[in-house]
Amino acid sequence: MGLRIINKIKQDRHFIFTVISLLAVAVWYFNFTYWQNYIIYGLALIIYGTINSAGLGKILTRYGFEKEIQFIFGVFLLIFLIAFGMAIPIVLYKVTQFYLLGLLLFLSLAISFCS
Repeated sequence: MGLRIINKIKQDRHFIFTVISLLAVAVWYFNFTYWQNYIIYGLALIIYGTINSAGLGKILTRYGFEKEIQFIFGVFLLIFLIAFGMAIPIVLYKVTQFYLLGLLLFLSLAISFCS
């Protein structure tokens, strides 16, 4: 199972952007757990958001969105997907950094596979 996922990512022509997005999530997690530096938070957010919003914009292009607004809708869709994924732990009062790490990694991989 794990090797199929790695092979699928390698077949992706935007492999480097997927790796950078996953590294941004890992840096965010270690910063959240150990360092708590706000500059690193901001950089990880900008890198993750830019790469995944562009990927969501490419997905939205298939559905007839114009190129001028696809990145903006990608940003809004990324925010919506993160909020939707966090809804269950917020209701159950069990929000942990590990759950957010898993959600962000899953979103990065799903966006990479779909775009």
